[in-house]
Amino acid sequence: MRGFQNVTEGLRQILQTPLGDQVPDARRVLISGFGLVNYDRGICTGAAVLEKEVLR
Repeated sequence: MRGFQNVTEGLRQILQTPLGDQVPDARRVLISGFGLVNYDRGICTGAAVLEKEVLR
């Protein structure tokens, strides 16, 4: 569940609509997440890069 908060904030940063501080000129964000699955000590991780397309 917590990974969605990272995705939402990442999108808000590249769309320049954050709820808090804005990263100046953000065009690319790295989102990562970590979760623990307790079935035989399995660990889940994930990452994504989001990039805003700049039309010229």
